[in-house]
Amino acid sequence: MFRLPTYDVVLWYWVRPGTTGYRGKFINAAEAYPSEATEYQGMQDMHWGTEKEAEAKAILERLKPFIFDPNVVLLRLSSTRVDFEPITCKDERPSKRTSTLGHA
Repeated sequence: MFRLPTYDVVLWYWVRPGTTGYRGKFINAAEAYPSEATEYQGMQDMHWGTEKEAEAKAILERLKPFIFDPNVVLLRLSSTRVDFEPITCKDERPSKRTSTLGHA
């Protein structure tokens, strides 16, 4: 049976001609291979799952310098623990509200 990791660092970025090599750059910075990675609707979704809070926070810190890149859409640390407050460093995911603004 599949079990979610206790801690999950998530990074999303746009897959575009200018982002070739980003996956390797993020893996090198995180100093770990993602436990899951999926490309969907022009976006790469990478997850680093771990059972250790300190390890998850270290991965998040190593990825933080990339939040200033406009191609990075999301960087977040969440947990299955109910007493853990998620840490969001960047969240610019398109929503229905933002994608329909200005359209009648």
